[in-house]
Amino acid sequence: MAKLIVTAGPLGQREIEVNKDVFSLGRMPENDIELRDSLVSRKHSELIRRGNRFTLYDLGSSNGTYVNKKRIDVKVLDDGDEVTVGESVFVFKDENSPPRPAESAQEPAESELIASLYGGSNDIVKKVADLPEEYRIDVKESIARGYSWKDLKTGDAQAPAKKDEKAQKGTEQQDDRFKFLYHLGRDLSSKATLKEVLQSALETIFAVIKAERGVILTIDKASGKLIPQVAKHCAQGNISTGEVVPSGQIVNRVVQEKNFIITSDAKHDQRFQMGLSIIQYNIRSAMCVPLWEKEEVFGVIYLDNQMKTHPFEVADLHILGAIANQVAIRIKQEELFNKLKQEEVTRSNMERFFSPDIAEILLKRGEAGLSPEEKEATIVFCDIADFTTISEKLKPPQIAEMLNGYFELASRIILDNKGSVNKYIGDSVMSVFGAPVHMEDHALRAVKASLQIQRELKRLNDNTDTRLHYHVHIGVNTGDVVAGNIGSQKRIEYTVLGDAVNVAARLEKKATAGQIVIGDRTHGLVKERINCRPLGAEKLKGREREMQLYEVIGEK
Repeated sequence: MAKLIVTAGPLGQREIEVNKDVFSLGRMPENDIELRDSLVSRKHSELIRRGNRFTLYDLGSSNGTYVNKKRIDVKVLDDGDEVTVGESVFVFKDENSPPRPAESAQEPAESELIASLYGGSNDIVKKVADLPEEYRIDVKESIARGYSWKDLKTGDAQAPAKKDEKAQKGTEQQDDRFKFLYHLGRDLSSKATLKEVLQSALETIFAVIKAERGVILTIDKASGKLIPQVAKHCAQGNISTGEVVPSGQIVNRVVQEKNFIITSDAKHDQRFQMGLSIIQYNIRSAMCVPLWEKEEVFGVIYLDNQMKTHPFEVADLHILGAIANQVAIRIKQEELFNKLKQEEVTRSNMERFFSPDIAEILLKRGEAGLSPEEKEATIVFCDIADFTTISEKLKPPQIAEMLNGYFELASRIILDNKGSVNKYIGDSVMSVFGAPVHMEDHALRAVKASLQIQRELKRLNDNTDTRLHYHVHIGVNTGDVVAGNIGSQKRIEYTVLGDAVNVAARLEKKATAGQIVIGDRTHGLVKERINCRPLGAEKLKGREREMQLYEVIGEK
């Protein structure tokens, strides 16, 4: 069992079991861990189980979620990781997770990162974290603020006006890098599609780095495989992606270890001598960097030469890493934009059946929040009295207009009372209170909603002379149900099943026009707040034992 051990903050020292697949932390009571802290957002972060591991997600909080003192958006947790949310500090413990890697006492010097890591004096491996600061311009933020490249020059404004030639040259080189990266970022931001972004990036790479062939590959989220997107040859221009087959050993190492890699003579590089693609496709020298943004890798940029050895330099590696970072930022923007669009569609669909705040909770939970589970809920069936007789007197368009008005009225009141509209069955509305999100007062909300529907319909009937008058009868019952997504692969829907649902439908049939009939379990939960009149015990169809029925009169 995974645990969060509180070591600091307002909760006091204690252990909290992470006993759910989706485990939330935030300032509101509906979170699994309620943190009454002004630094914590209403819904701050979530732990979600993926297989045997837990992943920590920051939910767009204002003050951030930190793991081992580093701010994160998403992080797969290791055993022993330190999680900080506001003033609260937790240690994550999970026997199914590998132990947190030991931190090195000292960062290696740049010279130690060159070649000596893997052998070969002309082969270079660098971590993405070692990209020099002058290549780390935040182009997106700069563009948003309306800066031009001139605003981005480096150098101390308070320094003496006269500088020696070497210092002046260094500053000019930094200015050129800022100018290049700024215009690259602006160019990538202007492209309409991701394909155009990748194509533009590859053209820029060939303009500043001497390579014969190049390809950009992105990671397919579903399969985890690298998929080639665009390719280029220095003499032939844009080519088919199938014409550039990168070394699998090189690209896999780059993705897994987040390394920048140069191999100056791949055939004699001990790291890659077993690579079949290096031999088969006559790869002499290669350079590869990840498409990286913070801790996330979206793919790789791969360059090679089939004839030349030693064509790439450390400066090429730096500039390629910087370009890859700008491309990755655009990819992440694209993913977030598509996610927002999909969430908006999903939210819009959900809000047809759930109240906005419940829809928001379900969106955060994802599919796990709608898995079938047993719980107590209150079911309401609301039906138009004598609908068949009324329909015989109307034309089809009039029937549709009447039903639309009735469904709109009933659904609005149900959602206002935090119920969910489960389905429309002919002229009947089935609704559920207490599922998918549990509420202690689900029975009271269901009865209040039923009373509101009757009152609203009576008001419309009394105040409209030309409108078709009709009445409804309502049945309400509380009991244990199985609630969740149920169906086939082609069609699935959220619904509730169980004897409590069948009883609610039977009670609705017992009610007369304008009447609300409830079962004994519902009555026991609402009698302190609702006036009811006993109707006696009856044996409902399909049940062996009698049930005490009650008519709802009104609120006390």
